[in-house]
Amino acid sequence: MRANREPLNRKAAGLCASILMTLVVMWPTLGNGWTNWDDQFYVLHNPLIRDISIDRIKTIFLTLQVQGIYHPLTLVSYALDYALSGLEPATYHATNLILHILNVGLVFWFIYLLVGSTHIATVTAILFGIHPMHLESVAWISARKDVLYALFFISGLIVYLYYLQSYKRKLGLYLLCFLMFLLSLLSKGMAVTFPLLLLCIDFLLKRRLKGVVIWEEVPFLLLSAGFGIIAIIAEQVGAALVALNQYNYGEGCNSHIDVRLCPDGH
Repeated sequence: MRANREPLNRKAAGLCASILMTLVVMWPTLGNGWTNWDDQFYVLHNPLIRDISIDRIKTIFLTLQVQGIYHPLTLVSYALDYALSGLEPATYHATNLILHILNVGLVFWFIYLLVGSTHIATVTAILFGIHPMHLESVAWISARKDVLYALFFISGLIVYLYYLQSYKRKLGLYLLCFLMFLLSLLSKGMAVTFPLLLLCIDFLLKRRLKGVVIWEEVPFLLLSAGFGIIAIIAEQVGAALVALNQYNYGEGCNSHIDVRLCPDGH
């Protein structure tokens, strides 16, 4: 890690440039509305997000699947948006954009910590921010899980880098990294790849994969395995895994889902 090689003003300029470029490209998403592709299941007709009480949060975390996916923290974020403005789509799009902007900043800092170059960190963060692959995650309310899990995922990687450079490997940083991993998993199951990224960082920093290094990875691998099992069960319960021959390839083109709102918002 070489985070102090360049002056602060250069790093601040690179970070601001990354965020500004992303805002310019993604700002129009704030004018988007609802779609008939999962928005009705996650938000419009989802009774789980209708209040933000402790009992409702417990219910969200104990609900194994919504659309075949276990992502309770994402549902809690929808509940917060609903508490703020009901079913006003601008609020949900604004939350997606804010999360994405935070991720751009995290990517900038993560890359800078790895390579010690403001230029490389700036280019990487801009590409991350405006890449078409990320546009869906920002512009589509139902893709909230992508930007939310990335927030904790990248934060965990940054904490891990600080853990590696800390004196005698501070336990607090290790536990914080583990917590970020857990929060990422609760946002989207895709976070199960986190331990592999930790191994890549170890390899990049020339840490020998034996002894303490291996034991450091074990809790992360076990948590990944646990959430992998949960993901499989959730998909089975939600009938997300079915035989391919049950689908007619033209069926999706002719289907239509009515997402008109009832007076009570359900």
